[in-house]
Amino acid sequence: MNFNYSDRKVFVRFDFSSDYDRHRKRSLSAALSFVLAGYKTEEVGAALNQQGIAVRSGHHGARPILRRFGVESTVRPSLAFYNNCADIDALIAALIQLRGARSGF
Repeated sequence: MNFNYSDRKVFVRFDFSSDYDRHRKRSLSAALSFVLAGYKTEEVGAALNQQGIAVRSGHHGARPILRRFGVESTVRPSLAFYNNCADIDALIAALIQLRGARSGF
């Protein structure tokens, strides 16, 4: 499953496809995990927290499956019925800002 977010000058693509997804017909969860290149997951979590965006960072008690996918930790926002498009836009904008801070993007 892919999610594309586009702005006038920025295009971000989240690729949620994985070995795990191939074994399921559809996702039943609103939780997603990611890593941001050039950052430790704890740094991303702290930076998002400073902007009022609550996420978890770490191994989430799931080290075996994370290692299977080649990572030791992830950032995990958990979306719920009370989140709206503005919340997701704020998350994506913060990630774009973080990415640009280290990559000259």
